[in-house]
Amino acid sequence: MLLKIFTALISSTLLFNPNHYPELNVSEKDIHASYTTIQKAERQFENKFQRNIKVPQYVPLKHNYTGGFFDEAKGSLTLDYLDTNNNLKFEVKAIKGILNENVNRGEKIQLKDGHAYYLNKKEHVADYIVFQDKDNEVIYFLSMNKKTQGETHLQELIKAADSLQ
Repeated sequence: MLLKIFTALISSTLLFNPNHYPELNVSEKDIHASYTTIQKAERQFENKFQRNIKVPQYVPLKHNYTGGFFDEAKGSLTLDYLDTNNNLKFEVKAIKGILNENVNRGEKIQLKDGHAYYLNKKEHVADYIVFQDKDNEVIYFLSMNKKTQGETHLQELIKAADSLQ
């Protein structure tokens, strides 16, 4: 049960704050116990799927907490960079697979090593870009939550995507 709640929380674009979710009755300690370091989660994904994961050299916020989560069943890796003082989250999600280019994923944008799709709607609480690492058969989702409706982070997400190594 705790794992399902944790997975839903990390997949969301909202930061965990026990005051925002009092009905869950899950302590912040329990949530953080499921996280590991970015490096350990990265190694778990790479060892299981024989895929090299790229991590951002540029993070578009001043973070005071980082964590990673490897979900073997979903073939995914989540890397979170949190600014808990300002309730901001930058997330990198890597999923083993091939992106279906025939599905309209949003506005096509140019990256230094290819293209991505930018998803930004007023009702979304975050901006997203999604792209395929063709060398590794890994799909990357980068997202950053919005503090106000209409706020965009496209340039920061492009810079972060271009910095993946």
